[in-house]
Amino acid sequence: MVAWRGPAAALALAACCAVAASCSSTAKRSGVPAGSGGGDAGGPLTVETTTWSFGSIERGETVTHTIRLTNKGEEPLAVSAHSSCGCLTTGLDREVLPPGETAELRLSFTGETIAEKVTKTVYVDASGPAAQRIVLTVTGEVTRSDAPYLYTTPSMLLVEKKVDAYEPARLRVANRGGGELEVTEVRCFGCVASPGRFTLGADEEVEIEIGLAEAWTGRERWLEIDSNDPVGGTRKVPLVVAD
Repeated sequence: MVAWRGPAAALALAACCAVAASCSSTAKRSGVPAGSGGGDAGGPLTVETTTWSFGSIERGETVTHTIRLTNKGEEPLAVSAHSSCGCLTTGLDREVLPPGETAELRLSFTGETIAEKVTKTVYVDASGPAAQRIVLTVTGEVTRSDAPYLYTTPSMLLVEKKVDAYEPARLRVANRGGGELEVTEVRCFGCVASPGRFTLGADEEVEIEIGLAEAWTGRERWLEIDSNDPVGGTRKVPLVVAD
């Protein structure tokens, strides 16, 4: 260990004190104590927790949870909430929160895709004397179910021109569920597709070949797939033409 003495020690001590004073000043200006966390984000609106882990659910299953919000300020707050995904919905039992009162934020998540790790975000905004935002994190796992699961890739089809002709695009359709998948219709808008109707067992897949329809005046082209997937409904896949 090196022991500092004399002028060098005095200079080092002065530098450390200056840094500490700067950090303390920054924390006071932000309104949030240095190194603190929690669900208040330095404002009057507080939440009982900023995380919700729904555990493990099967695809197609819906789970709900309620988080309480409290106005600890002295002025009424206009409160709103929205999520980062359509699979996670939010609902507030009141949108104006008087001082000292509590609102309930209801969260509802539906497992639409199979994923070992799900991470979604909910934003809670308060408008009052000063704007405030609190970020909530929702995590969990979505596993395979016994129902059919229509899975397609890629998410967007590209038809490229090769010399004087367009190369057909190929869409891979797979059944990632436990039940039999019935594709009842493949509809093309500005394109032609084959096959247009088929059945897939668990873990089976097929390729659909897509070409361009010559007589098409629309600006956009796309493909729609109807199936017995209880979660997905009609699947729409955009088609892009590259000259």
